[in-house]
Amino acid sequence: MAQKPILLTRHAAQRCLKHNLSPEEIEKIIREGEREPEGTTKARYIFQGKRGVWVAICEEYADQIIVITITKGR
Repeated sequence: MAQKPILLTRHAAQRCLKHNLSPEEIEKIIREGEREPEGTTKARYIFQGKRGVWVAICEEYADQIIVITITKGR
């Protein structure tokens, strides 16, 4: 099964630049992070990595995942 493409909102792209996150790191947060549903289309992905805890808030659709924001967890 093919993986859905991951798109970023302008806000999410700005947050990635601020935190110096590469596209590969964003994909890793979503593909390997723990998924917590937040309604019908939204989900939160939590990933614990070498650089700490990262949280991505996303909208999930049948054909794509849109990252709304990325934040550094505790």
